[in-house]
Amino acid sequence: MEVHRRSFRGTPASVPAARHFVREVLHHSGGTGCPQADMVELACSEFVTNALHHTPSGNGGTITVAITHQPGVIRLEVDDAGTAVPPLRPVLPDELAESSRG
Repeated sequence: MEVHRRSFRGTPASVPAARHFVREVLHHSGGTGCPQADMVELACSEFVTNALHHTPSGNGGTITVAITHQPGVIRLEVDDAGTAVPPLRPVLPDELAESSRG
């Protein structure tokens, strides 16, 4: 199984670039399409966005995306400059907020 890997700068422009990379790998590797490609692209987008917002990678660092696939199995990895245990931050409840609920 071949691992496709690419590193991106820690900037917002990396989110669509990483999605494009995943799309290209899933649609063109081996000449077959992938019915789950849209879901994997979305997951990649979310992972890269989280890395930008919550790790030092978003402050001029890098983010590496790796993807492997074979029939019935897709593995997506996003490596960032974060730590294993994130520091706890107090969060003030906001009933109208669209984030910080998880």
